[in-house]
Amino acid sequence: MPSDAQNALLELGIEHYKVELRELSECDLSGAKLSGLDLKGFTISRANLENAEFVGSDLRGLDFTAANCVGAAFVGADLRGARLCFGYFHAANFSGADLRGAKLQDALCNDAVFAGADLRGAEMGFGHYGSDFRGADLRGVIAPAESDFEKLNCDIQGASITPSRVIPVRNKRKHKRIPVVNNLPVFDRRTREEFGNLVDITLEGLKIASRHPTPIGATCYCCIKLPDNPISNQLCVDLKSMWCKPHDASRKYFTGFRIQKISEDGRRLIAKIIDDQLTRRKEVTD
Repeated sequence: MPSDAQNALLELGIEHYKVELRELSECDLSGAKLSGLDLKGFTISRANLENAEFVGSDLRGLDFTAANCVGAAFVGADLRGARLCFGYFHAANFSGADLRGAKLQDALCNDAVFAGADLRGAEMGFGHYGSDFRGADLRGVIAPAESDFEKLNCDIQGASITPSRVIPVRNKRKHKRIPVVNNLPVFDRRTREEFGNLVDITLEGLKIASRHPTPIGATCYCCIKLPDNPISNQLCVDLKSMWCKPHDASRKYFTGFRIQKISEDGRRLIAKIIDDQLTRRKEVTD
C-alpha cells in the first residue's frame, strides 16, 4: 500500500515508477504542499522545489544537492544529517527545524531564516549572508573562517554559539583588490554565454557581478574580454567560487572566485590588467 508521501506525490502528477523507486531527482515540485510527510529514503537532488512546503516533514538524511529550494518552507522539519550542499536555499525558512549534523558547507542560504533551529554539529559554509539565526542552537557548528556570522551580516541575537568552533574571520588575502574602472564582460568558455562583469581583480582571484547566484565551490571556466589590451583580447581562466552574496543596489549577485588554473601568459595578462586599472583610477582622480 502506498504511503501518505507516495500518494501525495502521485496526486502532484509525479510518474508512478518514480514514486515507486522514491526517485525525485530533477522533478518539478515547485510550490508543492508536502508538509507533515515522511520522505526519508527519497532521492531529491537537482529537483525544482522553489516555494515548496515541507513544514514538519521528516527529511532525515535527504540529499538536496544542487536542488532549487528558493523560498521553500522547512519550518519544524527534521533535517538531521541531510545534505544541502550546492543547493539554492535563498530566502528559505528553516525556523525551528532540526538540522543537527546537516551538511550546508556549499549551500547558498542568503537571506534564509534559521530562527530557533537546532544546528548542533552542522557543517556550515559561508553562503548565508544576511540570514536570521535568532535563538538558534549553533553549538559545535563546524565552519571555516569566512563563515563568521557577524561579518556576513547575520542576526544571531539569542543564539547559542560555541566560539571555539566558529573560527573568527581573518583576511588571508595576499594581494590587494583592484577595482575595475571600465566594464569588462565575462563569458562562459563552453557556452559562450555572458556570465557577468568583472568588479575587481587580484593576482590570486577576482570578483564578478552576475544576474544569478553561483553555488559555493562551483568551478567556472571563464573568458574575460580585453578590448583595449595590446597583449591579447581575452583572458582565459578556471575559477572556483568561494562566496556569493546579493548586491541590493544593483539587484545582482557578487561572487568571489579563487583562480584554479591559468597559464603563465594569463598571469602576465592579469598583471597588465591590474597595472591598467591603477592607471585608469589615477586618471579619474586627477
